[in-house]
Formats: sequence, C-alpha cells, structure tokens
Amino acid sequence: MSKKNILDTAVNFIESNLHNDIGLRDVANHAGYSYFHMTRVFTAVLGESVGSYINKRRLYEASRSLIYSKQKIIDIAIDSGFESSEAFSRAFKNIFHVSPTVYRKNGLNI
Repeated sequence: MSKKNILDTAVNFIESNLHNDIGLRDVANHAGYSYFHMTRVFTAVLGESVGSYINKRRLYEASRSLIYSKQKIIDIAIDSGFESSEAFSRAFKNIFHVSPTVYRKNGLNI
C-alpha cells in the first residue's frame, strides 16, 4: 500500500472517530500497520504526529461549536477530549492565539 493510501485510511479513521478516545495505536491497528511505521508515514507526509493531528482536528471542531452552539465551554472541552477547561484553554490558545471565550465573543471562524 502506498503512503497516500495508508494516510487516507488513517485520516478517514481519525475523522470517523474524533469524538472517541483514540490514539496512534488505534490508528495503526485500523490501517494494518505497526505503531512505528504509522508514525514514520504520518510524520513524513503531514509533518506532524498522529496525536498532534488528532488534537488539532478536535480543536477545530471545538472552534465550530464555540461559534455555532450555545454549549458551555467546559462541555465543549469535555466533548473534545480534554479533562478540564484549563487544559482546553491552553491548547486552544496555542492553536488560535486567543482564548475560547474571546474566540466565541468575537465570532471568529478561522
């Protein structure tokens, strides 16, 4: 299987399971490759780890929830796989450079 096919399989699995507790081992098992091979392919093609990709995708989904729902920020954080609003806020600020509260208030949609 080519790197593109491996990556397509991995990304499709991630997208289908964003709201589940998944990690690199789950992605590798689903694609039928070893932990180490999946790490090499994913990083070589996308330039980031599987964990980083999953985290960013969850944060982008959370950003949509902040704009398009009235759900509490703590609920969005928990739904996004974070154990606290503080951890969610730190990760969110790292990607979007503003807090979830400011993001929601300003109606940003990056």
